[in-house]
Order: sequence, then C-alpha cells, then structure tokens
Amino acid sequence: MRNLMRDKVSLIKDDGRRFDNIKANVQPDKIFIDDASLPIEEGDKLIRTLPNNLVESYIVFERGYYENIGSIPSHYQVKVRKESAIAASTSSSIVYNLIGDSSRVNINSQDSSVNVKNITSGDLFKELKKAIEKNVDNDDKKTELLSQVDEMEDAQGTDRFRECYNKFIATAANHMTLLAPFLPCLVQLLN
Repeated sequence: MRNLMRDKVSLIKDDGRRFDNIKANVQPDKIFIDDASLPIEEGDKLIRTLPNNLVESYIVFERGYYENIGSIPSHYQVKVRKESAIAASTSSSIVYNLIGDSSRVNINSQDSSVNVKNITSGDLFKELKKAIEKNVDNDDKKTELLSQVDEMEDAQGTDRFRECYNKFIATAANHMTLLAPFLPCLVQLLN
C-alpha cells in the first residue's frame, strides 16, 4: 500500500493545528492515507501542492478509518470534496418571483399540495357559485349545482349541512377539478 502513496498532503485542523508531509494517494473524491495515527475528522482540510505550485484544498466529509485486516495495515480512505467545487456549487444564486395566492416552487418534485384559502362563508358560497356559473356548460347541471350551493349556505351551522354537503359532492363528481379548491373550506364547515 505504501507504494501507492505518491502524493504529499497537509492536514489542517479546525483549531489551526497543521500536519505536513503526509504520504497519500489523492483521487477525485477520496484520499488514501496510510498513517492511521493522524487525527482526521469531518470538516478538516487536506491540502495538496501540485508540481506547478498550484494548491488544491479538499474538505473531509467522512474520515473513512479502517482497522488493519491481515497484511493490510490500519489506514484512512477519506471521502472529500474539492473546496473550489463546493464554492462553485453554492455560489450561484437563483431568484424566484412568486406572485399571487398559493404560489409555489417545485424543483425536481411533484406538487401534491392542496390550496387552502381562508375566506368568510359568505364569500365562499359566492365564489363557488361564480365558478359554477362560469365553468359548467350543461344548464340543467348548472342549475342543480347552484341550487345545492344555496341549500348548503342555508344549512351551514346546522345538523342538516352534512347532508347538503354530501348531496352536493355526489352531484358535483364530474366537476371535481373545478370545485377542488373550494372543498377544504367546505369541509371546515362540517365541524
């Protein structure tokens, strides 16, 4: 294993202690070190000076200490990330301008949220009627739904409201996409 240790690194601890001339094998995401006596911890830096005097700085993410096994002595397989790569990945900024009620941002995810808007019950029924008027094309169905909204409005706060709500939901089954935003507010009135 010692034959593979062709690089030299320095270990810099958070408290400022420094250990120089450590034999290592530097890979893109891992640095092998055969000196198991070193106090390597997550968050430490490993520095390598290249032959052209450029310096590479790595942050330790996982110390990767391995106890000796047979003829393989104790050693470290330190998982690292180049400090410049970390800085590059965190330095960019993204600005999101969100406008309107229930705005959201989904990044590499699916939106399974439900909009809940707090409005008075009078406004709720008025907005529900507007949505039905505007979006339900069948006149008979529109009339039936509007009548049931009136029944729910009259029955709110009474034991009869649950029955009116269930009747409305059964009638509105083909229009759930349209009515879904109103359901959380209507459900609150069931209590």
